[in-house]
Amino acid sequence: VVSPKSLVATVAGLCFSIASGLVVGPEGPMIHVGAAAGRQLMRLFPAEFSRSAVVARTMVAVGAGAGVAAAFKAPFAGVMFVVEELASSMMSLQMVTCALVANTCAFFVAFWLEKAQAEGPVKYEFQADYGASFGCGYAIVDMLAVLPLAVACGCWGALFNAVNIRLNRLRGRWKNKWRGGGALLELLVVVLLTS
Repeated sequence: VVSPKSLVATVAGLCFSIASGLVVGPEGPMIHVGAAAGRQLMRLFPAEFSRSAVVARTMVAVGAGAGVAAAFKAPFAGVMFVVEELASSMMSLQMVTCALVANTCAFFVAFWLEKAQAEGPVKYEFQADYGASFGCGYAIVDMLAVLPLAVACGCWGALFNAVNIRLNRLRGRWKNKWRGGGALLELLVVVLLTS
């Protein structure tokens, strides 16, 4: 999935799809390109380092996070993506730092390339506009009005995660009892419940 052929095919396919007027978004392929580029960068490392499965997973996750940062112009979203991918197995402060550096670089490169496309050659000055300014019309009262919604959504997310964890435990026990036909029965139940 992250081979050099896949990387070239994704880049070429994306370029031709957008150029031909197909309705495709570049975000998904950009994330894939970031993951494949991260995997291919491992070839620059010494052999004993580049053969490690931990390093491979880290480079793919950091590359995909850089793709998220470039696609959505959101470096911290890319870092959170990497944290989510690596948290189950090998999270460390060093990994988060690598992700933050890679995602910030991807954000600035995407920002400058977009600016160069719109305005011509880019100068070395940088002025970020994150969608808010002092004259945007938001008051502190407006921000406080959103606070209950944020708390409610956080509680809803915690409840969802708790229910999901319990259902997965129940599913694991149930699936072990129905070894042979359990997967097919599970598929039928999910299809009936969601259709």
